[in-house]
Amino acid sequence: MKKFTLTILITSSVLSLSAQNTWFKFVPGWRGNNCYILADTIYSFCPTSKFDKSIVLGLNINKNSLLDGEFYSSDSLFYYSDQIDELTNLQYRTKNNSIRLNNNYFLFAANYGDSVGSETKWQSDVFLYPSFEKLELPINYDTFPTLVEGLFLINYKKYALVNWYKKFDKLNTVQSSRLLKINVDNTTSLIYTRLNPLYSQSNHDIQLENIHADNQNPANLFLQILDRWDFAGDANQFEGVIQKIDTTGKLIWESRPVGDQDTINTTDFKMVQLPNGNILCSWLDLYYRPWKKPGDPYHLAESKDNATFWFAEIDYQTGKKLWTKNNRQFLNWKMGITDKDVAANLMTDALIFDDGAVWCGYRYINRPYPQNWTAIPYLFKTGFDGKPIWYREYNLWSTDTTDKGFKPYSFIRTPDNGFLLTGEYMRRWGVPSDTTQPMGVFQTAALLKLDSNGCFTPGCNATDNIIKIKVPENICQIYPNPAHTFLQIDYPTGSSGWEIIITDINGKEVFQTKETIHQISTKHLPNGIYYIQLTNKKFYHHETHKIIIQH
Repeated sequence: MKKFTLTILITSSVLSLSAQNTWFKFVPGWRGNNCYILADTIYSFCPTSKFDKSIVLGLNINKNSLLDGEFYSSDSLFYYSDQIDELTNLQYRTKNNSIRLNNNYFLFAANYGDSVGSETKWQSDVFLYPSFEKLELPINYDTFPTLVEGLFLINYKKYALVNWYKKFDKLNTVQSSRLLKINVDNTTSLIYTRLNPLYSQSNHDIQLENIHADNQNPANLFLQILDRWDFAGDANQFEGVIQKIDTTGKLIWESRPVGDQDTINTTDFKMVQLPNGNILCSWLDLYYRPWKKPGDPYHLAESKDNATFWFAEIDYQTGKKLWTKNNRQFLNWKMGITDKDVAANLMTDALIFDDGAVWCGYRYINRPYPQNWTAIPYLFKTGFDGKPIWYREYNLWSTDTTDKGFKPYSFIRTPDNGFLLTGEYMRRWGVPSDTTQPMGVFQTAALLKLDSNGCFTPGCNATDNIIKIKVPENICQIYPNPAHTFLQIDYPTGSSGWEIIITDINGKEVFQTKETIHQISTKHLPNGIYYIQLTNKKFYHHETHKIIIQH
C-alpha cells in the first residue's frame, strides 16, 4: 500500500466574530464528522474527494484557530490499492472513527474498496496521525467485506466497532456486528459478536451502534443497540436497546426503554450516563408500528405527524425504566411550529455535563421556492430529569434563496464552556446572495462555534428566545410587574387545568404546581428576572411571561 499525502492552504471567510467568541467557518471537505481541540487549535476530520480518472474519496484533517476559526492548513490522505493498481475510495464513516492518544497523536480507522470486478469488497485499516502510518491490526473479518464504524478509548483501553457483511444471494446481504478490544501488542480480542440471520418478518436484526464507558465501574461497558424486525424490504419495527456488559462481554442486563410505548418505533435513539450511574436516554417517535396508527391503521410502518422527543431514565443496578416523559409542548412552542414545518428533530449527538444534558441535531423547515426544505441545526439542553432548560436554533442565512442549511453530526465542549458543532453545509447551485458563502460549492464541511449559553448571537439567553421564533399569543395576564410580595394570575373566563412553572434566568425551577391558582407569593424569591410558564393540556396551549421580582 502506498500512501499519498497532501497539504493545502486556503483562505476562509468568517460569518460572525464577536467578543464572546462565536463564529461559523467553512473548512476543506464535503462534510465534517468530528473534531478535537488541542491547545488553541481545532483538528476536524472531514471526508473529501478529488478527481483521478474518476472521483475518489479521501480524508482531510483540518487545523483551525479556536479563537476565531481562522484556517491554518489541511493534511489529506488518499488510498492507493495495490490490488486494483489505482487510487480507491477511502471512507471515514462516522463521528466515532477516531480517538485522541497521548502527545498530540490520533488513531483513526477508514474503509477502502479493494477488489477487482463488478462489486467492491470493502476492507478496513487503522492509521496513526500525523504520520498517516498504517498499523497492522487484525480488524477485518475473514474474507468478508468489513467496515469499521467506530474506535473508542475507554479507561485507557482501545475498542473497535466493526460491521461485516455476508451475501446470501443477489438480493440479500446481511450485516453483522463485532466489538474488538485492541491490545497493546496490536492484536485484537473479540468482546461481543452478533451473527444476524437472513431478513424476514420474524428474525431480529441486531445492529451495534455505539459503546459507552461506565462511570461507576471501569470493568463494565454499555452497548447502544438498534433491534430491527418485521422486514418487508425495510424493517417495519425497530427500537433502541441498552445492554450493560462487563469487559469480557458477559451480559449484566438488557433494557428496552420504549417499554409500554409499543405503538412507536424509536428513531435516533441516544443515551448518556448521569452522575449517579443511571442512564438518561432519548428518542424520536417519528414512526408508528404496523397497525398502530390511530384512525388510519396500515400493515407497514407509518409516519407520525406530531412527533417529538421522549426521555426515559434507566436504573443503573437493574436496567428497569424509572419514568418516561416528552417535551412536545415546550419544543413546539420554541420552534414556532407551522403546518409547513417539521416538528420532528433528527438527533445526531448527546453529551452530559455537571448541570444537565445537551442534545444536538437538526430539523427541516419549509421555505418559499426555490429553497423549499432547509436544515436548521439546534442544541437542546435538559436537566437530569429530562425537563427542558433551553432550546436554540441557528438560522444562519434565513433570507438567502440558495441556502439549504447546516447539518451537525457531532459537537464538543470548548475550553470556555462553549460548544463547537461539526457538520456539513449545503446550498443550491447558483450565486449566493450572501457573499460570505463559498462560490460554486453546494456541499462543504463546516464548523459552528457557540458561547457557553448555546448562543450564536451573544445574549440570546437573556430572554431565552431563539432566532425567528414565533411565540404564541398570551391569553393570561400576570401582574404586578415588577412584583414585590405576590403575583396575580388571571386566566380566560371559565378555564381550568392550568399548570405553572417558574424558573430563574438560568433555567432553574423555583416553583411548580398543577393547580390553577390565582396568586403566588414572591417573598421567598431573590430579586431578579424570572419566567412563568403556563400550560393547559386541554387547549394544547403554552405561554411564557417574563417578570421581575423587586422587593
